[in-house]
Amino acid sequence: MAKAALTGENAVKKVAASCFSDLVAGVEARVVERGGRSWTYGDDESLVPEALSRQLEDASLSHDVVRISSAGIFVPAKTARIGVLLGEPDLHSKYWPSLRILGTGFGMALDAARQAQGKVGALEEVAGFQEISDLLLRTKCLDELLLSICRETLRLLSADICGVFLREGDDLVMRDCLGNKTSLLRTIKIGHGKGLAGRVLTTGKPCVVTDYLTSEALSQDYADLVRAEHIRSALGSPLRVNGEIIGVLEVWRRQPSTFTEADVRRIVSLSSLAAIAVHNSEAHEKQLLAVKQLSIANAKLSERYAVARQWAHVTDEVLSVVVAGEGLPALAQVVSRFANADVTFLTTDLEPMPGIEKPPWLATALPTLEEAIKNPNAVRAGKTKTFKLDDFWTSLHPVLVVRNCVGWVCTWARAAPSMENEIAVGQAAVACGLYHMERRAAARAQALTKAAILWDLLEGDSVTRQTAALCAKDMQIDLSGSLRVVHGIVQGAEQILSAPAFDAEKPEVWLGGIYDAFEREFDAQGVLRLMTGRGNQLVAIVDGQSTDRMRSMLSVLEAKILCDTPGIYLYWGVSAPCTTLSRLKAAHSEAASATLVARKIALSGNLAIHEELGIVELLTKMRSDKELEQFVSDSLGRVMSHDATRHGKIMRTVKSYFECNCNRLATAKDLRVHEKTVKYRLDRFEALTGFDLGSHEDRVRAHLAIAMYALSPTGDGTATV
Repeated sequence: MAKAALTGENAVKKVAASCFSDLVAGVEARVVERGGRSWTYGDDESLVPEALSRQLEDASLSHDVVRISSAGIFVPAKTARIGVLLGEPDLHSKYWPSLRILGTGFGMALDAARQAQGKVGALEEVAGFQEISDLLLRTKCLDELLLSICRETLRLLSADICGVFLREGDDLVMRDCLGNKTSLLRTIKIGHGKGLAGRVLTTGKPCVVTDYLTSEALSQDYADLVRAEHIRSALGSPLRVNGEIIGVLEVWRRQPSTFTEADVRRIVSLSSLAAIAVHNSEAHEKQLLAVKQLSIANAKLSERYAVARQWAHVTDEVLSVVVAGEGLPALAQVVSRFANADVTFLTTDLEPMPGIEKPPWLATALPTLEEAIKNPNAVRAGKTKTFKLDDFWTSLHPVLVVRNCVGWVCTWARAAPSMENEIAVGQAAVACGLYHMERRAAARAQALTKAAILWDLLEGDSVTRQTAALCAKDMQIDLSGSLRVVHGIVQGAEQILSAPAFDAEKPEVWLGGIYDAFEREFDAQGVLRLMTGRGNQLVAIVDGQSTDRMRSMLSVLEAKILCDTPGIYLYWGVSAPCTTLSRLKAAHSEAASATLVARKIALSGNLAIHEELGIVELLTKMRSDKELEQFVSDSLGRVMSHDATRHGKIMRTVKSYFECNCNRLATAKDLRVHEKTVKYRLDRFEALTGFDLGSHEDRVRAHLAIAMYALSPTGDGTATV
């Protein structure tokens, strides 16, 4: 046994069993030792049966050779924690003195083996710490450092599993693990006070348990995982940096055992090294991140500088074209050179802008472009949209003026658009917008001049009209041949403009859309000479077309306007044809009279043409004559007084009666009253006026009186005949 002590504790146990067996003539001898609350066999570390374990526990208290009934003879080896069990209960007591001496020798050999093993362990511990320290100085890789710490911790503490937890907020997360059997242990997340690691995090001190599942010091939140890994004992120590716990180093053993004070000292030292490794690695990573961020920032600054320089170059070239007034074709050539693509300018309907030839590739790209502009975000974003068509790339960028899309910049190239392409297209859109605003300003100035000429022709004195005619000639406005004056009135605009959902900034913008529709439609027909607007009134000079032609054109125009702007009502008045400019003032009055008839009498819907007015034309010319006003008062005065407090029921009934061709039943249906009510109201009308509605002459007089009342300045504007 003395020689075996040089080899190690296990060799001593093996030789001791053999020596005890030889001493008692070959009786089976096995080393038994206590670990925790149970006893195990020293040769294979298997558990001693529970009944025998209790007997050994009692026998070990005597510190002497003890006979165990039905089991054998127990010989303690210096301490009560280990001894030899001889499998012969009837062994003669003469052997006991020799057994005591041999037990003492066994204990001394164990002490010697343990001392030698301790020295070797100390040397190994120093070597392990030195290896980790060298690695700590040589590498900054945290994963490699933690792996080495786990490996050395397993070796120095004779453990089966080792894991390093790092702190994330209030929890501990497993960062590295060796020796585990289940994958769940590598991904475990532990909170304060849960399990051994959670207890170390809460207390800030090392923690040792001999039996994990029976320990009252630990919560059993992870009991299932402990059973799956067959864990019995465990030891954990905190990782500290500047007094703050950043993690936990923990080891587990699968066999019953007790961690010694030396084990605690070792894991504390190892946890200190692990904490230094984590701290240095984090500092190194922060340094690398800072360097990387500086590199990225420098690259971005360089890129932005290049973009700004390119932007300035493109802007200078584009603005020079705009300032020189070279037009859109020259602008397209400049942009094509920078964008390395074929560039064209399109209207909102994807037609080439004025002065731009239609490129041959537009027909191929048109379906894709049409689909793209259906999405309102394509306009609102104000950014370039790019599409790949077979081997070509096409892009579309909106041209915005006061947040409204007035056209598109479109490119066609074999290569995908680059940053230079996007810069050039964006600047082209700005330049095109400036060009559009310049043309719009010129058009508005011209429109104001034309508006002044129009009003001078229609409302000025003879000298003013002659001057206006000369100005029109200078501007190449053709006023020869037969002409008509057209008036248009827009009603219902006030309600729409005041609605919460209406988003136009000014009423002029909204009404301008209606005026533009009129101009486009009559320009397309080639009949418009001059046009302007004043408030909700439109006034135009057009070719002297036939009444049917005028009615047809205004009907088509009105349908388009009402489709775009529902909720309004339009009234039209058209003068008779005139062949001299001196007659335009009279035609202006005729159109105004016709508009009045359309609004108040509605002979033919909402359109009145002067030569179709008949007798109503005479009435409109005489509507301010005092004799006619007296006629209206004499004829309808008593009815108007009677209706003043009765919501105009009698007057409304008589009007409906005339509209229904003097049919009382039809009148009742129109007013939604009983036929007897109609008869009563007509009788009251005859009583108040003295008219006999059965007489043709009285009916005509009543009819004219009602028409004149509607046209008079005091009329309610709702009379119909």
